[in-house]
Amino acid sequence: MPAYTYNPFWSGGSYGGFNPITGLPQDWYDTPLSQQADLPYGEFERFLSNQGFGGFDNRSQWARSMYNRTSSGYDAAQLSNPDLTYRDYLNTLTGQLDDAWASLTPDQRGISTPGQTRWVRWG
Repeated sequence: MPAYTYNPFWSGGSYGGFNPITGLPQDWYDTPLSQQADLPYGEFERFLSNQGFGGFDNRSQWARSMYNRTSSGYDAAQLSNPDLTYRDYLNTLTGQLDDAWASLTPDQRGISTPGQTRWVRWG
């Protein structure tokens, strides 16, 4: 399977949603109807895909493992601002996942480089 850099399970767009007034396809994401929905993992998946973490590579899988950390960070942020939504909280994290990934060692990223091991033999 190729290492996708996009999310094959969510690609943006309307997914068959139509504006009842104009009849044109519409993405309801920025409407009050969608903003009232309580779908934190869906919100997180959309955020990751928009940040370039939608694939199957180590980087994307690592980013998906950060869901619990963002959830607890959101809970802590709500103590300072009870009106904060998960969507607004995630939007404050733009670029921070990239920075965190860049700070990991190759071993933490899951990169194994046994071919670069030097063997010294005495004999």
